[in-house]
Amino acid sequence: MSDAGGLGGVGTEVLPAAEIIRPIRDDARPEQPLGAVGVCPCMRAVAAALLVLVGCAALVLAWGPLQNLFGYRDSPIATYLLFGLPLLVVAAAAFVTAWRLLVR
Repeated sequence: MSDAGGLGGVGTEVLPAAEIIRPIRDDARPEQPLGAVGVCPCMRAVAAALLVLVGCAALVLAWGPLQNLFGYRDSPIATYLLFGLPLLVVAAAAFVTAWRLLVR
C-alpha cells in the first residue's frame, strides 16, 4: 500500500494495473451465430408482423383523403394530399422496415 500524493487515509491506495483493468473472459457470453445481432428470430417475426399491421392501417387511413382526388371534391387538392401522402410514406416505411427485418 502506498500513499498517493502524501494525502494518506482511506481510498488513496495505488492499485496495480492488473487489478484496475480486468480482461473480459471469452466464456462470459454464449456463442452467437455469425452475423447475429442478438435478437431472437421469433421477435423479428413479431416486429415484422406489427409493422405490416401498421402499414396496412396507414394505407386504409390514406385511402380516405386520396380517394377524393378522383371524385367529388369539397376542398382544395392540397388538403387531400396533405393528409394522404404522409400516411403513404408511413405505410411504405413500415413495409420496407418489415421486409428488411425478415430478410436479415
